[in-house]
Amino acid sequence: MTAPIPGSALSAVRSLRRLIPYFGRYRAGLAWGVLTVLATVGVSLAGPQVIRFAIDDLTAAVTGRKLVLYAAVILAIALVEGILRFLMRRILIGISRDIEFDLRNDLFEKLLTLPRTFSDAHPTGDIMNRCSSDVNAVRMLLGPGVMYSINTAAMFTLALFLMIRINPLLTGLVLLPLPVATFVVYFFSRKIHDYYRSVQEYFSDVSVFLQETFSGIRLLRAYGSLDPRQTRFGEMMEQYVVMNRRLIATWGLFYPAMGLLGGLGGVGILYFGGSLVIAGRISLGSFVAFSIYLAMLAWPMMSAGWVLNLIQRGAASMERLNLIFDAAGVAPAAGPMTPSTGALDLEFRNLTFSYPGAASPVLKAVTVAIPAGSMVGIVGKVGAGKSTLAAVLARVYDPPPGTVMVGGRDVSAIPPGELRRLVAVVPQDPFLFSESIADNIRMGGEDADPESHAAMAGLGVDMESFPDRLATLVGERGITLSGGQKQRVTIARALARRAPIILFDDALSSVDVETEAAIIRNIQSLPGRHTLIVISHRISSIRDADLILAMMDGEIVEAGTHTDLIGRNGLYASLFRKEEIEAELATL
Repeated sequence: MTAPIPGSALSAVRSLRRLIPYFGRYRAGLAWGVLTVLATVGVSLAGPQVIRFAIDDLTAAVTGRKLVLYAAVILAIALVEGILRFLMRRILIGISRDIEFDLRNDLFEKLLTLPRTFSDAHPTGDIMNRCSSDVNAVRMLLGPGVMYSINTAAMFTLALFLMIRINPLLTGLVLLPLPVATFVVYFFSRKIHDYYRSVQEYFSDVSVFLQETFSGIRLLRAYGSLDPRQTRFGEMMEQYVVMNRRLIATWGLFYPAMGLLGGLGGVGILYFGGSLVIAGRISLGSFVAFSIYLAMLAWPMMSAGWVLNLIQRGAASMERLNLIFDAAGVAPAAGPMTPSTGALDLEFRNLTFSYPGAASPVLKAVTVAIPAGSMVGIVGKVGAGKSTLAAVLARVYDPPPGTVMVGGRDVSAIPPGELRRLVAVVPQDPFLFSESIADNIRMGGEDADPESHAAMAGLGVDMESFPDRLATLVGERGITLSGGQKQRVTIARALARRAPIILFDDALSSVDVETEAAIIRNIQSLPGRHTLIVISHRISSIRDADLILAMMDGEIVEAGTHTDLIGRNGLYASLFRKEEIEAELATL
């Protein structure tokens, strides 16, 4: 016979400790659930006692009245037990669903606060697998795992107590295999935990592979790479099956091992118990009741393996979820900042920034003051640090304290939510959600007027070509729109933010020069003053800026107006001449 819950499960306590507050929210329901479990066990254990008395009583004298009475009692016990089992499942499984709901919401909320460095290190497919498969494994631990743990522990304890009262010697024989069973449970619990964690981690790799495949399906078709991709997926699935078979084989060996130990105990009980009945040391009814209790302990013995599996799977999954919960989010500021109604000045003070794990800094001692209401252009070759400068300004990555100032305040002292209202960013890689054009624009501001902002972003003519104008659904990532249309929708979304600082991170690369100039004029004509920062690889986008910054290798090597920089005959002038030559060649 075996203990109901393996001692090795205690190794999972560290990873499962975070779930304690969730149980606290539903402590009243849990109390009722535990009571129904105990009541169910108590009622089910009463059945063998009734049979014990019935056999001993009927052995003395059989009457119709006795048969009806004992049959009615056994039927009543079965009915009450059935009702209690229903309530037990309804309460505890229901609570596990409530905790799953809370856990998913907390997990999603936490993910929204994590910095870019976290998403850089963890692919989307891996995060999705943690939010789905791992949360389901934790929910199974919280529901069936908890319910059957309590049921098994109570059943084993109370049945053992009643068996001792019937005959301590026979009970001692039942407990003889316990040390061996404890070792077996410990051994298999460690194996199941390790194998399941490996399976989950590999499934995350599969999820990443699928997410990348479906996202880049058009590129794969264009390059004729679907067959190699399918072959690779087949190989991954074969490996996934091998890993799961190893887990199933380990789990499958656990049941025969427990069954063998239980069977050896049953053989011993049958022999020695029968000898005691023959010798008259216990009654036939007591021996039958003892045998029934022994049979009832077969369920705790078998459920111990199932509960063990749930605990180890849930613990392994919770370890993976804890990686998200324990990740450092974007630090909130000490106090609120009053929203600004006008333009804000910007200042970079000796900013040196390195990406996590990078050997050398991407930005080096960047120092520049940007007056409120001005237009600033930033140019440079690929890898100069232009987009990184935008990222630290928008606090996608946290800059060193005191190096980036907005409106005279350190960005580290501005609440992230407030900073998002102050700085509207148009990224170089336009991202649209699978909704209508109007809905995508309204994400910039709930009170936005999609038509006017779309017109300001240069979408006036295009609106008429859309099947349902701005109500047209754009498909996944805006697949039904051209590159230029996607960029202009993201520009309209940023304008709907009505932020005092507008930052274009090479967001005009897919529109023609005339549309580009019109968009910038529209922004500069907006009511109120706006500080506009335009990062571009095209000189035409920023030649009329109040201040132009030329960057190279993470440093600002030139600063001034278009005329000033042309006169210096440096980096900016060389970029300008190169663009003019390319334009001339394009007309030939």
